[in-house]
Amino acid sequence: MPTLSFKPANIFATLMLFCATLNLSAQQQDSTRFKLFTKKNLVVACLIVQQASSTLIEYDWWWKDSTNKFHFEHDGFLNNYSYGMDKFGHAYTSYMYFVTINEVMKWANFSDKTRLYTSVILPAVWAISIEIGDAMAPYGFSMLDLTANFSGIGYG
Repeated sequence: MPTLSFKPANIFATLMLFCATLNLSAQQQDSTRFKLFTKKNLVVACLIVQQASSTLIEYDWWWKDSTNKFHFEHDGFLNNYSYGMDKFGHAYTSYMYFVTINEVMKWANFSDKTRLYTSVILPAVWAISIEIGDAMAPYGFSMLDLTANFSGIGYG
């Protein structure tokens, strides 16, 4: 019989499945009453779950056993193991994160200003948190990785 494991990846998958299965088409009732399952509340809850669980997963996969001091690392940009594909991955991931947040918030009828700020701030915080985690791991803080992340957000 398989055992249940409470690893961050399993928790993340369970929470995302829960968010995806909530009833998104609830009937509009009295507008003066608080409604728990509005589109906006659902999006906010899922963004909080996503940010928290991705940070836990990253910690579990890359940093939990690291004992290094904060340090910077230059990986060679185009002259390294990936020939620049790592930087493309950073930029593309941040771009897709920006676009996904923006589109989900548009679906939930958030204002343009709120969508823009959230779509910029969440991927930026995510990128910075990864580099800080890397800085205390063997990888090191990479200004080139962070620049690639911010270029993806800017392109979005």
